[in-house]
Amino acid sequence: MTGRTRVVALVVSCAFLALPAISAAQAGSAITGVVRDASGGVLPGVTVEAGSPALIEGTRSAVTDGQGVYRIVDLRPGAYRVTFTLQGFRSLVRDGVVLTSAFTATVNGTLEVGAVEETVTVTGEAPVVDTQNVSAREVFTRDTVEALPIAKTTGVWASLVPAIRQPIATDAGATGGMDVGATQSERSQAEITVHGGSADIRVVREGMEAMRGVYSMNRVDTQEITVQMGGNPAEAETGGVRINIIPREGANTLFGTFELDGTTEAFQGSNIDNELRARGLAGTPYVKQAYNAGGSVGGPIRQDKLWFFGSYRRWGSELWLPGKYFNKTQGTHLYTPDLSRPAFSSDYYGSATSRVTWAATGKQKFNFTFEYANNCNCVIRLIALNRAPEATGDHLYHHRVPQASWQYARSNRLLFEGGFSWYRGLGDSEAVEGVSADHIAIRELTTDFRWNARADNIAGTGAYARRSMQNNLSERFNVSYVTGSHNLKTGIWVQQWPNFAEYFVNGGMLENFRNGVPTSVVLYASPQYQETMAHNIGVYAQDQWTLRRLTLNLGLRYDSYRGYAREVNAPAGPFVPARHFDETDDLTNLKDINPRLGAAYDLFGNGRTAVKGFVGRFIVGQAGDVPSQPALAVVTSATRTWTDRNGDFVPQESELGPLSNSRFGSPRPEALTVDKDVRFGWGNRAYTWQGIVSVDHELLPGFGVQLAYYRTWWGNQSFTENLLVSPSDFDEYCITAPVDPRLPASGQRVCGLYDVKPSRFGQVDSFQSLAGDRMKRIFDGIDLNVSGRFGDGATVGGGIAFGNTVTDNCGIAVDSPQDRRYCRTVYGWSDDVQFKINGTYPLPWDLRVSYVFQSVAGFPVLGSYVVTSALAAPSLGRNFSAGAQGTSDVALVEPYTMFDDRTNMLDLRFSKRVRVRRTSITGNVDLSNVFNANTPQYLNTQYGPQWLNVTNALSARVVRLGVQVGF
Repeated sequence: MTGRTRVVALVVSCAFLALPAISAAQAGSAITGVVRDASGGVLPGVTVEAGSPALIEGTRSAVTDGQGVYRIVDLRPGAYRVTFTLQGFRSLVRDGVVLTSAFTATVNGTLEVGAVEETVTVTGEAPVVDTQNVSAREVFTRDTVEALPIAKTTGVWASLVPAIRQPIATDAGATGGMDVGATQSERSQAEITVHGGSADIRVVREGMEAMRGVYSMNRVDTQEITVQMGGNPAEAETGGVRINIIPREGANTLFGTFELDGTTEAFQGSNIDNELRARGLAGTPYVKQAYNAGGSVGGPIRQDKLWFFGSYRRWGSELWLPGKYFNKTQGTHLYTPDLSRPAFSSDYYGSATSRVTWAATGKQKFNFTFEYANNCNCVIRLIALNRAPEATGDHLYHHRVPQASWQYARSNRLLFEGGFSWYRGLGDSEAVEGVSADHIAIRELTTDFRWNARADNIAGTGAYARRSMQNNLSERFNVSYVTGSHNLKTGIWVQQWPNFAEYFVNGGMLENFRNGVPTSVVLYASPQYQETMAHNIGVYAQDQWTLRRLTLNLGLRYDSYRGYAREVNAPAGPFVPARHFDETDDLTNLKDINPRLGAAYDLFGNGRTAVKGFVGRFIVGQAGDVPSQPALAVVTSATRTWTDRNGDFVPQESELGPLSNSRFGSPRPEALTVDKDVRFGWGNRAYTWQGIVSVDHELLPGFGVQLAYYRTWWGNQSFTENLLVSPSDFDEYCITAPVDPRLPASGQRVCGLYDVKPSRFGQVDSFQSLAGDRMKRIFDGIDLNVSGRFGDGATVGGGIAFGNTVTDNCGIAVDSPQDRRYCRTVYGWSDDVQFKINGTYPLPWDLRVSYVFQSVAGFPVLGSYVVTSALAAPSLGRNFSAGAQGTSDVALVEPYTMFDDRTNMLDLRFSKRVRVRRTSITGNVDLSNVFNANTPQYLNTQYGPQWLNVTNALSARVVRLGVQVGF
């Protein structure tokens, strides 16, 4: 590494610039180029061979076409030697061609006249700019996975990408997961896929649960991680963030790894200060214990024929949560912190994987994988929420993932691929220790503090769950026809989602208190049973067509989604009778045609500068969540005011007001709740259009920069209206905002608030339909990124990303006129800015320092104010329609107008490697949160005495020790 490039790397690092290169969405990499003679004429018929230890068959080959162009596809990540041979010309060998996943390297060749036995060997820098593909992606190689000082969970890798907007992990080097999403895509569209040999097999899409709970990668089983942010080709269903895990395989040489690392509270400092104490935080989370132990081994069963690989990893963490305690008076209406029982969260994971790679013939290859994993997110999300431990739950998961893939290279032009995967997940959400079935959840409205039991809603992570089962069966078959100028790929992707879930809430209710006095109860249609089957089919064709410097990426995809509901018999609950729902066929049947068009132009013809553009349509994936199923065509919750006349804190029928929804608990025919255009037809499914324009340039050997512009707009969004009311059925009132200098409208009159007329109270007939152009959402983003990999092992990656999101829902304010308040929001350019950088730097004596710096925009500040009938009556001229105990939530802060502080955090790792023959031993010392930042991460957004109190902040600086052994 020259002095000049060292300086560039250091300057870029200090400037906080980043990395994601525009490239392909499929996991298979490729090598392409043009072969000429010494006069510059193109040479057809040249045999080009790519060889690497990463290939069980050793080599792959192609022949140049009439334009002198060749292309070798579906290559695994690794280092390659490319050999060019043609009778009458000297052979040419190009060494050191390094491929990451989904990258197409351009390797041109010039042959000189001579004997084929004569060989000219050229060693040069690996290509940096992909001049063929147009999808946005970031790749983390195995070296990076092992080197960077961050928690090695799936979502955390996505958090390093500048374009992805999400909070920084707060557990300071522990194991917590992350929700994943980019501003240009929905968080719920995030996917994890595992590249089972030759086919990307989707494992799970569940937003938060996918990233944190349901599936977490086993890093000792991981070769590379690709994070795709958009611009995916036709073989991809959705345009959301897609994390593709490339697993390790065996090899012709026996190899193995072992790692052990961890920390305890003795290695952590303190970052609590008076400012945080004044905002209600007793202390920041600190490590009780965190550990990681894993190992893997792989090698040949038979050289060049049969390989094996196996791995096991166990990791977890427990975090003390200062200021949070178990309830000494659990089971009563009181919360009394038990100071002898401080609360802590506990997450643990285990994963075992076995894999066999078999080269059945010289042209056919099979890959078989089985993974078993289990984990618990115990006392889930207590770190972020304002509640007692008893108001959370223990989420337990067990999953098995068998996979099989097949590849048949019929010739150097014709390639067949197939794959199968079955994700089988079993989960339960249990009450934490000390909570029994007769303990009812309680919420204090002035602070939004919850205790006694869990009851956020009646499904998903807001309730308890028994026997929850998520199945995902995926099959894929592809045919590729490859010439020098064309890479034509067609295929079919089929998926089945047979799922079952049972949710319940203790006592079927949540009790609401105001300043310790009962005011209302929320009733739930508990228990709730769901049993569905969904079928996804995708048929696609795409071609990568090279015309001299221009490469066109042309794709077309057909998507079909069909949902069914099984027969369900739900037992009676506290407030609902036993319910029976018949099996329903063809509940949802949606079809779409989605074009994807891209172009990449090698600006100067030297492979160092590429101008790219992409535009494509993507459907919003629905996974196994079948909409309109009869079991969900029920009003699952309703509120009743509560006047506790006898002071026993037990709601009785005579003390309760009318239902806020008279249809509570009543099944309704699905045709009456959802418009047929939401459930059936062509082009009716929610979608996004994505556009990308970028310029990629190799500034120095091994060092590239990129400037990219993104635009995403949403369509076919749906909304729900109440058919029994209109704007004229509401009465306007005003209130006086509390006097608080932190409020924009401190002490001022707040109008534009509405309450339904008493004659219409409880009259609800909800109907879901497509909004058309009445709902609008547009994202614009600009990213400046760099990536560098230098000869002595130094790396740099990261970037700066700006975003602007406009959401306009004013056209669907068809019920209460109050819905027009803040119906148009702007998350502006100056507010949505991310700076991120990561890299490694070698030092003398086999020492190395690696780093991760993240500067993330502060999250928006909200202020939800509980307005009582007493506050509204002077202006309204009456109590709320719900009664004297009725309340209404009013936003005192316009969205995206107030923000908390930016979060800036630096993590470092110092490593020392010792080599003993074939074995390397690396000792690591990690420092998380080097500058001991204590930026708030979660705030109390309920306006009252605890408004803007901090419920969680960055953990204090912590030291983590570890060792890695490899042979």
